Amino acid sequence: DGKTDLHGVLFKPYDFNPAKKYPVIDYIYNGPHSRDVPGNVYACLMDPEPAIAHLGCILIIVDGRGTIGRGKEFQDVTYGRLGQDEIRDHAAVLKQLAAERPYMDPARVGIHGISYGGFLTLRGMLLAPDVYKVGVSTAPVVDLADVMAYTEHYMGLPQNNKKGYEEASCLTIAKNLEGRLLIIHGTRDQNAPFSGTIKMIDALMKAKKPVDVLILPEQPHVPEGDGYAYWVRARHRYLREHLLGSQEAAGLEKKIAPDERIVPYLGDYDFQGYTVPVLSRDGKTLILIVPGQPEYELAPGEGRLFTITNAPGFSVEFLVDEAGKVTGLKLVQPSGEAYTLRKK
Repeated sequence: DGKTDLHGVLFKPYDFNPAKKYPVIDYIYNGPHSRDVPGNVYACLMDPEPAIAHLGCILIIVDGRGTIGRGKEFQDVTYGRLGQDEIRDHAAVLKQLAAERPYMDPARVGIHGISYGGFLTLRGMLLAPDVYKVGVSTAPVVDLADVMAYTEHYMGLPQNNKKGYEEASCLTIAKNLEGRLLIIHGTRDQNAPFSGTIKMIDALMKAKKPVDVLILPEQPHVPEGDGYAYWVRARHRYLREHLLGSQEAAGLEKKIAPDERIVPYLGDYDFQGYTVPVLSRDGKTLILIVPGQPEYELAPGEGRLFTITNAPGFSVEFLVDEAGKVTGLKLVQPSGEAYTLRKK
């Protein structure tokens, strides 16, 4: 609106070079019951979304008008008008940031989100095709009348707010799609009906607009287990292929046979519900990837102890059972405090 300050955070890749121009990804939720900008450094480190920046882009998270924590007037902007002002706010933020930061490429902007964020991803691609060129919409709501248990609180009943519901539907603006769009949905979703995605595909077909679709069989609203890993890799692959210009699609890189000495340590480890992979790109050295942090390079020490070369004072000790099988790892800080991660 030209006068309301918005709060947000901007993440850069670990090898950021201010002389380069980077594509930008807008991670969006902006729901009427949420506040998505991390409130502290710990929240940033625990949120897996900032790690997307390390694909080689700028990632932003913005709380536009309609979100909580800024007072009733700020939140009431979207009351009865869900889906109508959020994208305007995000597009304005992107324009302002790019004007002040020459390393951001406004010609290469993507958007992604899940649930209400999936809904707004569709809205972004359909309402601002001049801004957003690539979108990944997961478990989207496409018509607010499909999820009355959620939307009645913020929209009232359809018979009392006909215009609001009509203008919030993504189905009627399918013809506006210009960029590359991937819709991902689990067939066991009980929050955002899978049938909505089918209706969206039908609307895009009738508008003669191409769309990419990934169906996750028997997966719930937020994918879980192996489905979660598959979903994350699919998102990254799509963004890399169509926004970042990388020919090495995430999860499809050329396989290199690893050294037998490091094979037992490779795999996914669990930290408070987050997946922390240990992998090797060259087949010789290990890399520890903690969501939201730079990749940690491990150098072998004595036995199962490794030092972290790019984090002085930190080390990793791999844990084994009586049979010698790796069961987890211990991440040790310079203070001696340690975190234990269980191998999945």
